[in-house]
Amino acid sequence: MDQLIEIWQTVGTDQRNMDRKYKPEDIIPQVVKLEKNQKKVMLFKTYGSTSILFVVLIIFLSQFSLVLNSLLGIGLISASILGSIILLNRLRFKISDEERSMSTHRLVEVLETKIKTERKIFILYLPIMLLFIILGINLMYFEFLAELETGTRIFYHLLLTISMVIAFLFGLFIRIKRFRKRFLPLLERLQKFRNAVKQ
Repeated sequence: MDQLIEIWQTVGTDQRNMDRKYKPEDIIPQVVKLEKNQKKVMLFKTYGSTSILFVVLIIFLSQFSLVLNSLLGIGLISASILGSIILLNRLRFKISDEERSMSTHRLVEVLETKIKTERKIFILYLPIMLLFIILGINLMYFEFLAELETGTRIFYHLLLTISMVIAFLFGLFIRIKRFRKRFLPLLERLQKFRNAVKQ
């Protein structure tokens, strides 16, 4: 943290001509704290997602036939969960050693981009993951429900799909709430800092 503060304090007098509310000593600890928090969140999500995938695999091997649709379904689910874990860890809000040595103005731009990327995760990437998981689950149950009447099968497929959408929307609501609480205040301060430097 001290290294980041020193970097921010190397800017010229004109760039430091801003409201005391947005001085580097206040912003940088907030960045470091957010980075540590995101690391803990991602560890929890990684272990949680891996555990869910493990349970799904156990259920699949014990309850479902190894036919094409079921295999495609479990493959899509597994690929979606593992892909999400990898993607979220790669895009997690963090500051590299190279970024720590950047100029003040460039560092602010990088931080703004990282926060906007965090928002893009649940706006774009997670809905795509949801679509693949819904497709995978319905493929898994296609053969499992094959002996039921058509109307009953449609009902169960709709029930599975709606349940997944509701669970996703609930998770999305929590994620948006956390984003607004943790990321938006920092984004606003960075933007005001950058605007003050330009003046």
